Amino acid sequence: MLAMDQGVVEEWLSEFKTLPDSAVSTYAASLKEKGSLVPAIYKVIRENYSDLLEPVCHQLFEFYRSGEPQLQRFTLQFLPELLWSLLSVSAARDPHNSGCIEALLLGIYNLEIVDKDGQSKVLSFTVPSLSKPSVYHEPSAIGSIALTEGALANHGLSRVVYSGPHLQRETFTAQNRFEVLTFLLLCYNGALSYMTCNSLQSLCQFSSRVCICGYPRQQMRRYKGISTRLTVTSEFLVQLITGIHYALCNGEVELGSKALDDVLYRAQLELFPEALLVGNAIRSSLHGAALKSNNKEGARSIQVEITPTSSRISRNAVTSLSIRGHRWKRHDAVDLGSPDELMDISEVDEGVWPGVVGPDMTPPTITISNSITTLNLGAKAMKKCRLGGRNSKDKETSPLTTGRAASENTEHAVKRLTLTSSQSVPKDKLMAKMSKETKQRLQQLFQCGQFVIRWGFIPTVLYLGFKRGADPGMPEPTVLSLLWG
Repeated sequence: MLAMDQGVVEEWLSEFKTLPDSAVSTYAASLKEKGSLVPAIYKVIRENYSDLLEPVCHQLFEFYRSGEPQLQRFTLQFLPELLWSLLSVSAARDPHNSGCIEALLLGIYNLEIVDKDGQSKVLSFTVPSLSKPSVYHEPSAIGSIALTEGALANHGLSRVVYSGPHLQRETFTAQNRFEVLTFLLLCYNGALSYMTCNSLQSLCQFSSRVCICGYPRQQMRRYKGISTRLTVTSEFLVQLITGIHYALCNGEVELGSKALDDVLYRAQLELFPEALLVGNAIRSSLHGAALKSNNKEGARSIQVEITPTSSRISRNAVTSLSIRGHRWKRHDAVDLGSPDELMDISEVDEGVWPGVVGPDMTPPTITISNSITTLNLGAKAMKKCRLGGRNSKDKETSPLTTGRAASENTEHAVKRLTLTSSQSVPKDKLMAKMSKETKQRLQQLFQCGQFVIRWGFIPTVLYLGFKRGADPGMPEPTVLSLLWG
């Protein structure tokens, strides 16, 4: 260990002892600014025979016992390195060099298993149920489940997994060692979002060493540490995989991938189903999606897609009006233009539709639209329009039609005939340019519009298109619209 690193650690040990209680929070926030302190502490932990190891462990325990969250996280970032030091010393059968590390880990464990009142903690987790929404799924997206007797009996029941109460430990034994270490890893995983890059790298290296020591893969990794096989449990490996998953998604792709392969390698040798299930699930998910957040600075998170618990689909009642509006909105149509471009034209005599169309008269094209959908009426519509212009003798034979026509003529008298054009044209100038033949066509089309309403084709807007007539003074084809108010 270099003298400079030793000086940094000694200064850190001395300044906290003289710190008043009111300045603890400020001091905890200032630890992030000391970039050389964390690497120096790592070197002290890795040197089992260092004289600074015992005071460093004591200082870290004081940080954790203070209750300040930032100081507790500062201690937790060294947990993977502390666990490896403990296991490597235990495998070498040299317990005298691990006394201070054991005391630190047992102290953290005993503080975490009780609450503020000194009562034993019981951690709980509710397993998501398919019948209730959660951050993992939405019931409506899965589909209906068969209503069997067993499904009805278990409807609404939620499975809750409990952890605890845990017993206090005063020393490590072969029976309780991995029970304590697994719980400590659980506490570490609870603060993963606050861990530094050095801590995540230490976790990946610790996972690989624990799983490959004493096995042929140790030679492939070219690790020259201890060659004794370390006993592990399935729960311990699951906690390792949880931390590795976070490291994989937050910049440590290379180390995380190697660590995950090593943990799965050991789980296959030990036939641990829980570790194999979780590890293979993470490996499959990583193959289907590219890892992001390679930047080691800034916010860290595991990207997941969360289905909203509330449905976004409108559940309004379906009526004939809503169906008609939905059908007319499927395609685009001619824009009506701005309100400034619409001009009223006084309604003239309604007139009647003649029974015979002159040879020089071109049948108009009637387009029915609701601002979006366009419909052209052909010969059949023209035939119906002729039927609408029957003489008085025909109307006497059909009293029902006559009564309906009279009522609709009254309603039609209040309608407006508007002109839509890309350029505003004064009304007097427009009427002067219209020929007599054009005015007659306008009256005929107006009568046809009455028939369309009578037969139930009730458009919001009627676009009436004209073709150029024989009169050379007639303007370019104009688009007229009947707005039914």
